[in-house]
Amino acid sequence: MLYSRSLSIFLINLFFAVIILCAGCSAPPEETGDHADTNATPIAGGTYTAPLPQDQATLDPARVTEHHGVGVVNQLFDGLVLLNANMLVHPALATSWTVSEEGTVYTFQLSPHAIFHDGAPVRASDVVFTLERLLRLDPPTIIQPLLLLLQGAEAYRDGETEHVAGLIAKDDTTVLMKLTRPDARFLVALSMYQAKIVPEHVVRGNEAAFGKAPIGTGPFYLDSWLPDKSITLKRFDGYYSRPAWLDEVVYRIYPGGNNAQMLADFTAGLLDEMPVYGDAKTTLAEIPNLNWVRRTSLSVLFYGIRTDHPGLRDVRVRHALSLAINREKLIQDIYGGKFQPAFSIIPPGMPGHLPVKRDFAQDMQTAKALINQATHGNPTSIGPIELVSSVQSQFSTKELAFIQSSWEALGVKVRIKYITSGWNDFKAYLKTDQTAVHRRVLFADLPDPDSFLTPLIASDGLFNEFHYVNPQVDRLLAEAGQTQDPRERASRYQDIEKLLAQDIPLIPLFYLSVERVYKPRVRGINVNALDQAYVLLADFWLSSPTAN
Repeated sequence: MLYSRSLSIFLINLFFAVIILCAGCSAPPEETGDHADTNATPIAGGTYTAPLPQDQATLDPARVTEHHGVGVVNQLFDGLVLLNANMLVHPALATSWTVSEEGTVYTFQLSPHAIFHDGAPVRASDVVFTLERLLRLDPPTIIQPLLLLLQGAEAYRDGETEHVAGLIAKDDTTVLMKLTRPDARFLVALSMYQAKIVPEHVVRGNEAAFGKAPIGTGPFYLDSWLPDKSITLKRFDGYYSRPAWLDEVVYRIYPGGNNAQMLADFTAGLLDEMPVYGDAKTTLAEIPNLNWVRRTSLSVLFYGIRTDHPGLRDVRVRHALSLAINREKLIQDIYGGKFQPAFSIIPPGMPGHLPVKRDFAQDMQTAKALINQATHGNPTSIGPIELVSSVQSQFSTKELAFIQSSWEALGVKVRIKYITSGWNDFKAYLKTDQTAVHRRVLFADLPDPDSFLTPLIASDGLFNEFHYVNPQVDRLLAEAGQTQDPRERASRYQDIEKLLAQDIPLIPLFYLSVERVYKPRVRGINVNALDQAYVLLADFWLSSPTAN
């Protein structure tokens, strides 16, 4: 089979259904504004300014872990393939590829015009180096299980061989990949940010420095990086595909996710876009001619629980904490009804989503009964429970106060802590014994339920900060990953969700949607269900490049 143009995920998904975008969601995708004028001729030039809620520890695509950093990485680097705004697989560095009839042999042809930002040509050996490097990273990336499908990948990961047998550079522009078994997710995994191709001649032996001075193949290159202030990208004129319209992109950094300052800067003309949250929508609605974009997102905001914490070991306590949160009221009062309540992890629109309906009045009665049973009528013996957040915005503080009030209504004392000094500091704190409950958002790295569940709740999951271990869950995760029948696969994920509903290692709060506002001059806007991180700024252009 030869693929030289766009390829729908639905077409490559030979063995299971990957349901994308808004199937079953409460709010349909909607786009408004004059950016929809497809007849306008793009204009080259201008500076585009966007907010970045946190500074980054690294811009190495293999090591970036903060969601907003992924958005920067996706401007600097290209993979073999990419997902467009409609979740279609398109050629990128690979202009075409073939797949054997049995689905186990992929042959990629690289663009002969692709070069890195330092002028070096992109070679098949760089692809081999990139993927082999991912296999030995510690901690492993989210796509490692799919890369382990390559013949000889496990032996290479374990240091038993010098190279991956099933990963071959046939010549400078041809890469051969041989899998041990067919898996439709493999090609999609190659579109993810971790699989962006990096230059072997720069990265080998220089990985730490590479994260601060990245060199990719993308439509923009890194021009400057001022910690906690800004990251500036310039158009790469040597880009192998159509060059970007914009001259440069400036990310203004807002440590701690300072949404109030973002709003002030947007209204002052210092930003071309911003996310829409809560009360900001009222202010933004008063500004004429803005471009509004709203689209569902494959994401969930949750509160993670240390299941071995002295006050939280009893599963009845964890159940009570979850039941005591009136999600509908929280979403309406704080976020203006923008999001959809979550009572399970996998979001609507993904196979395995488990619809749950709740009656809050009944839930609160049950919560009080459970907490009294678990504490022998003395709920104060649990606390104080510490709630930790990496973001201290006007909305997160209101949300945390809502949760605090909900739990104190059970008699449980709560202490709120903010760690806004950086993502690495927050992650480090989660590994300490002080941690009880933490606030976090998970965005899909792959449009597949496994990208949600395995990192979170597998015993060795990358984001399992809950100390949660359930061999039955691990077994079902492994079975689901190998199941080819779509209904059986979805059923296994629902079985996992039911086990999690019994164990409560985390409390899903709501599923997010992407809602952003753009200045009237911004055109070429694209937003997909993987959220802002996968927006392609090379498509953006400014109708008035010299003015805000």
